[in-house]
Amino acid sequence: YDDLVRRVHAVFPEAFAVTLADPAGHPLRTDFEDLVGEVCQVDLAQFAQAPPKRELYIHPHAEAYHFDMMVPVSQPGIGNAVFFVSFRPDAIARVLKNSQVYGHRLMILRRDAPGLIEVDVRGSRDRIKENYRLTAAELDQIRARVPIAGSRWDVVDLPDVTLTADYVRQVWLHTALLLVGLALVTGFVLRYMVRSVRQQQAYTARLEATSAQLRDHAVRIQTIFDTVADGIITINEAGTIESFNSAAERIFEYRAHEVIGRNVSLLMPEPHRSNHDSYLQQYLAGGERKLIGRSREFEGCRKDGSIFPLDLAVSEMQLDGQRLFTGIVRDISERKRL
Repeated sequence: YDDLVRRVHAVFPEAFAVTLADPAGHPLRTDFEDLVGEVCQVDLAQFAQAPPKRELYIHPHAEAYHFDMMVPVSQPGIGNAVFFVSFRPDAIARVLKNSQVYGHRLMILRRDAPGLIEVDVRGSRDRIKENYRLTAAELDQIRARVPIAGSRWDVVDLPDVTLTADYVRQVWLHTALLLVGLALVTGFVLRYMVRSVRQQQAYTARLEATSAQLRDHAVRIQTIFDTVADGIITINEAGTIESFNSAAERIFEYRAHEVIGRNVSLLMPEPHRSNHDSYLQQYLAGGERKLIGRSREFEGCRKDGSIFPLDLAVSEMQLDGQRLFTGIVRDISERKRL
């Protein structure tokens, strides 16, 4: 058990409690016994009876709000048991904060309790203190809702009604991708670690099954990415295009394979095309934020060389230690003609 706890903390540094419990929810071995409260024990007993039906949610424990990842195990001398690792919601709050753009509020709501906030950029409900339930009017204003598989959560994008500008409405897709990846990878890796203690030979088969699930979810996320109405373009610090969705193909009349790997200035008319790289380098060197986090009217250049007006909103993010920029574009030619 002690060796397994060390392995868990090495892979999941955000975990603060590792527990082995019997099917009734009573802890057998734990490194933080005080947090195995009544709610956790009921949850453990229900999970032991029907593991596939268990969904993630926040435990409102008086000492620390948290959520648990659980897997069934069988131990000599104990029989069937439940191994679970507890996490504080702070890591989820950081993902929301890094993805939220000006004019929008990203949060996680309980699917079975409409309007109840589980986590927002401030943390879980014990950090929010007041106003942790959305009003009926706020629920009507939700622009986007993405369910997180294996949980009771939905990621929602709630515009700030006090602002008059209509800023980026698609950033929640990136948050959904990160959160789904976190839940899936955590669950599968934890399952692998427990099983590896019992049978190392099962490693290859389990890893292949996990990879297949991740590929399936990646295809689903890519499908959502390619069906949104606005063009979404991602570039790196050098200005090189890394992703180009279907809406962007329709707007600029380029196929994705024609622009990926090329400089984004290809999509701009002069003088912006010649000056773009110097603008980007000045910003990376600590210059003024002229576009980042704002929405403004700009000009684009189609494949045939025609120039057209568009709305452009740019956000910045860090992914796997790499600095990336996401541009959301909308062709406003019809609106300008009115």
